[in-house]
Amino acid sequence: MILLWSISVKLFGQEAQFNSLEMALKTAKHDTTKCRILLSLIDVLPENRTQNYNNQLLEISKRNLVKESPLKKIYLKYYANGINQIGVTYLTQGDLTKALDNFNKSLKIQEQIDEKKDMTTTFNNIGAIYFTKGDISNAVLYFNRSLEIQKNIGDKAGISYSYNNIGSIYLNQGNVPKALENYFLCLNVREEVGDKLGIADILNNIGTIYLKQNDLVKALEFYNKSLTINEEMNNKNGIAKVFNNIASVYKAQGNLSNSLEYYSKSLKISIASGNKSITANSYINIGNIYVLKNEFEKAIEYYNLSLKIYTEIEDKRGIASSLSKIGLIYFNKNNLNKALDYSLKSMEISQALGYPENIKVAANILKKIYAAQGKYDIALQNYELYIQMSDSISNQETRKASIKSQLKYEYEKKAAADSVKVAEEKKLTTLKLRQEQSQRYFLYGGLGLTILFGIFMFNRFRVTQKQKNIIEEQKLIVEHQKAIADEKQKEILDSIHYAKRIQQSLLPTEKFINRKLRINKS
Repeated sequence: MILLWSISVKLFGQEAQFNSLEMALKTAKHDTTKCRILLSLIDVLPENRTQNYNNQLLEISKRNLVKESPLKKIYLKYYANGINQIGVTYLTQGDLTKALDNFNKSLKIQEQIDEKKDMTTTFNNIGAIYFTKGDISNAVLYFNRSLEIQKNIGDKAGISYSYNNIGSIYLNQGNVPKALENYFLCLNVREEVGDKLGIADILNNIGTIYLKQNDLVKALEFYNKSLTINEEMNNKNGIAKVFNNIASVYKAQGNLSNSLEYYSKSLKISIASGNKSITANSYINIGNIYVLKNEFEKAIEYYNLSLKIYTEIEDKRGIASSLSKIGLIYFNKNNLNKALDYSLKSMEISQALGYPENIKVAANILKKIYAAQGKYDIALQNYELYIQMSDSISNQETRKASIKSQLKYEYEKKAAADSVKVAEEKKLTTLKLRQEQSQRYFLYGGLGLTILFGIFMFNRFRVTQKQKNIIEEQKLIVEHQKAIADEKQKEILDSIHYAKRIQQSLLPTEKFINRKLRINKS
């Protein structure tokens, strides 16, 4: 049996965050801070490692609810989260009754405080329980209630999980086009928000659709993509699921040894992690291998182990599958009465669920039993039902729908990438134009300043030239006046010299006077 269903109870899981959160918890002083850190630790760890932290969350929040305080609503939120996580643990262990009880308690508190985002997670978990029980109408109701709120509050991660869950219902009903439509919608959102674990989960589911259509190359391609991410994130449950499905590919190829190896790997991991659903699925698949090897006693041993677990966890689809397989073993052992008894029980449950895969398997076994009993009319009816169910699961239209959905997804992804590229190029072009515009402004500004400076310098040159001309004119005037003054001065000096000569010619000479003086003295 191929693992189709995945219960999406957490939005993210990052083992790398664990150490830093542990350190933060040790140093946290306030209860609200401690609760927030504990909730984060629960989110990043697998369910089998969350119990201690969830107990602390419940203890702290419950202690603070006793006293009245403005923070009461916050502690109610944390308390509801703690109860919800208990439900998740029971769900993983396969105790659907206790899981549903805790989810309903959590939902009541969340509705009381109008905590819409937490309500959507609880709706999804309740839907998962109804899906497992085979109550499809209630499963769809809760998944759609979750999706409606998620769209209103813009919770993209939550939207992706609702798409995944709705897609799983459509797939089990044999509506491949609708299943693929929801799976690719889920994948788009998960890639957008970067939810790696969610991407791995949906790639696994898409791979299963291709496996059901016998497109083994495509199936293995998607399974390997899923496995790479799960191993990178150390997600044990995810690895176990993918191993199971890869084993189914090897089985379809006729490689029984590799198939048994991968089923056994899946079983080992699921038992260690306590995931009963994957464990039961591995048991039934290993039983299938032993049937192909004609080791019927070993096969029925594994089928009974799977039936026991599926009955414990109230998984009707699993119960129907196990009953069909046991019926086939009794047919091969020629015990037609027991074979008919188990196969009819399987058909009854399968038709109530409305799952084509289960109906197809039961119809095929019933056809063989009735033919062996000589009841050819009833055998023919079951053969026709087998063909009808086979066609609803894998036909030309569903193959086209698969290709169309993938091409649409790839086109939208490419278109989104192209639009981002165009937007980036547009930004670069706009930036470049702005830079060029700024450069032009600087150029024009510089040119304007140069012109203004040129005009200023030209004016200064004209003023300087004018001043120079005035100075030169004044210099000429001064030089002319100086020449006139020099001429006047020369004329005066010449007059003085002339007068002096006349005077000297009329007066006695100094020698003459001295001589006269000496004569008189004698």
